[in-house]
Amino acid sequence: PVTPVARAPNAEPATARGAAVALDMRRIEAELRLLAQDYPQVFPRLLSLERSFDAESKSTAMRHLGQRIGAWVYKRDFALGAHLAPADALRHVAVQALRPLVQVEAHAANALRIRNSPFVVAGKGTQCNCHFFSGYLEALLKEASGNTASVAVRETQCRGVGADACVFEIHH
Repeated sequence: PVTPVARAPNAEPATARGAAVALDMRRIEAELRLLAQDYPQVFPRLLSLERSFDAESKSTAMRHLGQRIGAWVYKRDFALGAHLAPADALRHVAVQALRPLVQVEAHAANALRIRNSPFVVAGKGTQCNCHFFSGYLEALLKEASGNTASVAVRETQCRGVGADACVFEIHH
């Protein structure tokens, strides 16, 4: 039995919100095929998709796209290798996977620096907005280490808010 949910007058019904999220996910899944065909020239399509999401769903949608593409790239290019320790996975998988996309370098044992993120709009932001790369790195590193539960990536610096590069810290 389904229990009705009380809602405020004029509030959007939960089913409508759920349908909107499902619709976005269907659209994302459809776009993934096209992104795979275009890879590594994915940024025009990704930037267009990013602009199409509302402010509420943009970070989640872009992170999800990054996770899906990162997992696909790992399986396509790196899956035959052994599972690696986190620092080795960072250097030998994440950096190598990102090189066709952006200028990247390992930064310490648990961080990456991206100098030319296409998601940065200088002077237009007050927060980090490279959600795609956070998801992409998370998926790559989870797959590479064989540890699917405990890899988290957080953007700690962004060129869009004045840093000289976007920096992503990896936590295991």
